Order: sequence, then structure tokens, then C-alpha cells
Amino acid sequence: MKLKTLSLTTLLASLCFATPAALAENSVHVIQLLRTKICQRCDLSGANLKNIDLTGADLRGANLIGADLENTNLSRANLSGSNLAGVKFNGANLESASLEGANLFQANLINTNLTAADLKYVNLVSANLSGANLSSADLSLANLAGVNLVSANLTDTKILGANLVGAVGLPLPFLPAAETPVPRSAPDGGGTQRQRGGYEPSPGIGAPSGTQGPGTRGDSRKDKPRQ
Repeated sequence: MKLKTLSLTTLLASLCFATPAALAENSVHVIQLLRTKICQRCDLSGANLKNIDLTGADLRGANLIGADLENTNLSRANLSGSNLAGVKFNGANLESASLEGANLFQANLINTNLTAADLKYVNLVSANLSGANLSSADLSLANLAGVNLVSANLTDTKILGANLVGAVGLPLPFLPAAETPVPRSAPDGGGTQRQRGGYEPSPGIGAPSGTQGPGTRGDSRKDKPRQ
């Protein structure tokens, strides 16, 4: 309780230095968040929320553009559909947090704990995740174009269907898992079938041009009756 009171006092003091317009727009929402940990669709843009305990907070659909959440505890928090563009999450704890569909464009997540976090459909274009812990996180169908994953922990991370164009630091074993599956009938440039998911071509399919499998009509001279 003492820590919570101290955090509220610190934040109120920082708001005193904000411009009148900014103060009017989100000071009420900041206080609401600190007191209740519930602030759906709130305007928290540019807010200083460093070193705060927001465990289990409900921030669905909130606007946090440019906010500072460095070293903040957001474990099990719900940030689904929120706008987190440019947010500073350095060293924050987002373990088991839900960020499905959130916008994290150019967000800073250096050394952030995202263990088991739900990151499906998120926009992480040009975000910095270097040194982040993404073990057991779900990044399925996320947009990771241009993301920095240098030294990130990707143990058991799901990235199926994710866009990884221009991603930096992604280990090679993860690349095939992120590809869009190619139809079985698509050639690989050499006239043979691509074999994905254990698919085995039927006999004769994919054979070089001019040849066919055994027992086919093309083997007309074999066992031909003598005249």
C-alpha cells in the first residue's frame, strides 16, 4: 500500500510539469489506472508509467503512444487492441500478458520479459526486441518486418505465418516455420514437387519431362507382341 501511494505521488508530481493540454487530456486516466488498474480505451499517450506495478491491469484498447513503461510490471495484463506505438518497454515484465492485435510499431522492448505472452496479430514493424525473452510466446500471424531480435530468447516461440521480411537476428531454424505454406502442386523450379508436411508425390508425378513411371502408357515398346 505504501509503494502504491508513493507511485501515485511520484506520478502526480511528474504531471505537474506537463503542459496544461496534456494534463487535461490524460491525468484523470493516469490516476484511474493507478487506483483501479482498469483503464479500457483510456488516453495514456506520453504518460510516465515507469517502475509501476500494473500486474493484471486491464488496458484493452488504450492509447499509450509514446508512453514510458520502463521496468514496469505488466505481468498478466490485458493490452489487447491497444496502441503502443513508440512505447518504451525496456526491462518491463510482460509475462503472460495479452497483446493480441496491439500496435507496437517502433516500440522499444529491449530486455523485456515476454515469456508466454499472447502476441498474435500484433504490429511489431521496426520494433526493437534485442535481448527480449520471448520463450513460449505466441507471435502467430504477427507483422515482424524490420524487427530487431538480436540476442532474443526464442525458445518454444510460435511464429507461424508471421511476416519476417527484413527481420534481424532471427535464428535460421525459425525461418521455415514463418513461411506461408506453398500448395503441394507448386513446382520448385526443377520439375519436382515440394515436399512439405510429409507429403509424398504419387508415382510418376514430378518425373522429368519425357519420362513416366512404370506401367504407364508411355512405355509402349515394353512387352509389345511380335508380328
